[in-house]
Amino acid sequence: MKHFFLKPLMMVLTIGFFLTSCSSDDDNGLSPEMPEGAYDLGYIIANEGNFGSPNASVSFINADLTQVTNSIFQTENPSETLGDVLHSISFDDEYAYLIMNNSNKVVVVDRFNFQHITTLTENINLPRFAEIEDGKLYIGNSQSKDIAIYNISDFSYGASVSIDKPIEYLKAEDGFLYVQNAAFGQGNEISVIDLSTNQITKTLTVGGVLNSMTDDNGILYALHSEGITKINMSTATEMETLPFVGDISDASKLTIEDEMLFFIAGSKIYGYDLNVTELNDEALFDTQVEDETWFLGYGFAVENGKIFYSDVNGFTEDSSLRVYDFSGKLLNTLTTGIGSNSIYFND
Repeated sequence: MKHFFLKPLMMVLTIGFFLTSCSSDDDNGLSPEMPEGAYDLGYIIANEGNFGSPNASVSFINADLTQVTNSIFQTENPSETLGDVLHSISFDDEYAYLIMNNSNKVVVVDRFNFQHITTLTENINLPRFAEIEDGKLYIGNSQSKDIAIYNISDFSYGASVSIDKPIEYLKAEDGFLYVQNAAFGQGNEISVIDLSTNQITKTLTVGGVLNSMTDDNGILYALHSEGITKINMSTATEMETLPFVGDISDASKLTIEDEMLFFIAGSKIYGYDLNVTELNDEALFDTQVEDETWFLGYGFAVENGKIFYSDVNGFTEDSSLRVYDFSGKLLNTLTTGIGSNSIYFND
């Protein structure tokens, strides 16, 4: 009988070893991340809809790209209408801010379940992008050419900062807001706003027509017709410009992922290591998508080692969202809403 019983100490050690071994085999001792809602740990797609019609929508794609759920805002809020032209979405820890351009409003939802929280309308005039910094929501108004500032704690309107120039992308860092003063193929300036005073303290000029901006590790990257200019965001000073070498025209939608710079030019995708000193004209690959020039690459993003490129099919039907790896292999094509223009990973 003695062979079938362990002494108490041996039993504790054995159980401890078993639990440790299981933990190590499954997840290296760390619990897997659990979703906080139906739309967590997946891709959020902004579908702007047809201009002049209240048919904007939001799609959700699960992390392994096998299932698309369209019109999630309408599903979660059946008595609400999202509106006309969903231009972009901004996120903080709790909320998603849906920037409704032609409806002159920002719709606030819980970022994980997409249930409606509130709608902001005061001093919002054809908004296009927004940025969150230190408990404030900064909304760029293309019509009134100013920045509307809201307090996230109670969603109250606080103030506006007049720019009196075109307003596109916004990026905040170290107490400053960088505002792209260029749109629709014109302009090459960036206004720098001190957020402690809400005053413009500096205006930066890049070499060519400015198209888009992104940031990484305190550096602002500004894509323009001559290349990419890098700006130190803590000092608002230009560091260097990475010039185009060869034939690259109409570059747009700059983004950074996996220590690489990405942008598109028509149907072509370009990618470079962050440490390059110049930008050659060798594309990663060509999607071969054909459409009117202004519809090519309407939606573009790089997330989790995958490249997303939307074919909006001339806005006559739902979009086809193409997913590639970095070598240009087409991994999947998914059907999303009308005019898919932005892709975000919600985590």
